[in-house]
Amino acid sequence: MIALPTRADRFAFLSSRARALKSQLLTKADYDAMIKARDVQDALRMLATTPYAPYLPKVEDGVDLIRVEHGLMEAYASLYRSLTLSSAISGAAKNLFSHLYSRFDYAALKSLLRAIYSGVSEELPLYYITPTPSFTTEVCEAILKRRDPRAVLPYVASPSVRRTLEESLIVCDKLDSSLPAEAALDKFFYTTVWRLRINLEDYDRRSVSRIIGTEVDVANMLIVLRCKAMELSASETQEMLIPIRYRISAELENALSSPSVMDAIRSLASGLYSAAITADVLKSCEKEASITPLEAALRAFTLRENLAAVANYPFQAGPIMAFLNLKQYEIWDIRAILVGKANDIPPQEIVELTTLYRIL
Repeated sequence: MIALPTRADRFAFLSSRARALKSQLLTKADYDAMIKARDVQDALRMLATTPYAPYLPKVEDGVDLIRVEHGLMEAYASLYRSLTLSSAISGAAKNLFSHLYSRFDYAALKSLLRAIYSGVSEELPLYYITPTPSFTTEVCEAILKRRDPRAVLPYVASPSVRRTLEESLIVCDKLDSSLPAEAALDKFFYTTVWRLRINLEDYDRRSVSRIIGTEVDVANMLIVLRCKAMELSASETQEMLIPIRYRISAELENALSSPSVMDAIRSLASGLYSAAITADVLKSCEKEASITPLEAALRAFTLRENLAAVANYPFQAGPIMAFLNLKQYEIWDIRAILVGKANDIPPQEIVELTTLYRIL
């Protein structure tokens, strides 16, 4: 009689593979070499010595960043398929991972809307938008050229997401800000993921909940602070929040009723995220009169949570999700570096465009 694979058997291979693949993530030295490269051709030659090589066009043919971007996305898609379509993954986990893949589209949508409502030039946002099969470079350029937020709607495949977006754009127009739409997209994405995680086996659910829950807490903190900066009421802010609390509770409510942005940040720093919102972060926010240092600190905190998940949760879906998250940020950093080199941006300014690189 052939023994059926146990739960540990199913995930042992995939978790081991995810850890092995983690060792193939770019090192700080790899990033440094690209950032310090003489030009984009040299940076691409360096990248061609990594596991991305099979997906990149030949440098000798000239540098076509659109082809490079397509290659990077194909590398991620191939990896995603190999890890999540295995028979070792349960049906519930497959459903979860399938939805998680859409986060690239959500990120592109939010970046496009932010660029349109902020009124920046057509060219600048392309530095910050990673193309997807739905939102290619050509599509992004066409949308930005129209300068109409509703130009994104025909490219949104899901009718539910499209309806959510259409409703939120009415509020965006009143406030002249993309924040309501960004918050609506986050709410739709995370409530769906949170619901799908319920069907996971207990151990999987715990590790996945920690990763997703941390992302939700961070998203809610930033929504509160951006609403404070816009002087929106507590009720208007509450409407935008994702209806999920993981490790944050009283401090979020205190931040919601705080009289200023800095008071709200201090309230958030008093809770379980004090490890991320340090005294140095508070000082930087005060000095710059901006929440940008806090955003960077919270992104770094989230990525460290993913690094820990890959190492600390054997035989679970969590390490696979965490590795794929890290890979996503790696691709965003690679693209930022290559676009920066192609536009002769100084190395230190390129570093500021990266995320994962800065915590290595």
